[in-house]
Amino acid sequence: MIEKLKNCPNCAGILDEAGRCKYCGSKVYDFLTLDFDPRGSSAPNAKTYIRVRSNGKITLLPILYMGSASITITPDIMYAVDMTGERHVMSSRSTIELDLHCVCGDMVSAEEG
Repeated sequence: MIEKLKNCPNCAGILDEAGRCKYCGSKVYDFLTLDFDPRGSSAPNAKTYIRVRSNGKITLLPILYMGSASITITPDIMYAVDMTGERHVMSSRSTIELDLHCVCGDMVSAEEG
């Protein structure tokens, strides 16, 4: 079993029950606490719902199953060219994208946020 995250990844402070750091205020959304597998429930008709805000609306959706999750890392390197024409790395960083693909049932509700 994977244990719940207890310490802040930003400052190592203690996270409260909502995932907020008591010291620096960072917020951790721990997706490992979400169970998208209906077979994990003792109730055969149990469903998993997510509530999200998008484009000014709050939407409640049942998750039928988790399709995929992927992380893409794209390096972004800036170079400088000196007087001899040689390139030198000035800075290097990466863009990291997280893509979660869920298959949802019919929308339960949508309201203005």
